[in-house]
Amino acid sequence: VVVGSYILVSLNPPSSGTYAFDTEEHEWHMVDKEHLPFVGSATPHRNSGCIFLALSRENGPVRTYRICVSASSSPSSVSTEARLSHKGGALNLSITVFSVRSKEHEEVDAMSGHYLTSLDSKRFSTLTFELDNRKRSRTFDDTIGDFRPRKLFAKLMTYQIENPEILNEEKLRAVMPEVSISSQSEQIFKISSDIGFSSPTITFALSI
Repeated sequence: VVVGSYILVSLNPPSSGTYAFDTEEHEWHMVDKEHLPFVGSATPHRNSGCIFLALSRENGPVRTYRICVSASSSPSSVSTEARLSHKGGALNLSITVFSVRSKEHEEVDAMSGHYLTSLDSKRFSTLTFELDNRKRSRTFDDTIGDFRPRKLFAKLMTYQIENPEILNEEKLRAVMPEVSISSQSEQIFKISSDIGFSSPTITFALSI
């Protein structure tokens, strides 16, 4: 995730932890001994610079994150859920996690091949895909000596944020809101390829 002039990354063992690269000073800083609380990359929401959407490490639902990096060594406010703060160093990392649920308290579950993007202050979309591995839908690839699936199913879901005003900076400092959403649209696509697919990397671009 990119926060201001800092690039935050989490590393797997044996170098576990979260590091920040200062793009102005060209220096690395260790800001926490734990991983970031989400998987993959966090998607910026609007132009706030501190609000992001990402898939939680806890069972993978979509959640909203307020992520701040500062040069102050003073203790920062950190949510009890996130508990991510580097104290006594050159940089301070503060992450607050907010649930994203529908009026029926349902979360946006993550699936294999789940991509996420923010459309505007009131909408975001998810893209999931699944390869058709049935024998009748596979083709033999001479280059690898194995079969590849020829069909890819993709589902694009767009969600409406019912309370976008709650994501402004002042309210985030005062309360711990729950982002309320509703399903706005669902589109399902079937993509075919004669040469087949192999764990495809999808570029997710939407025009609004």
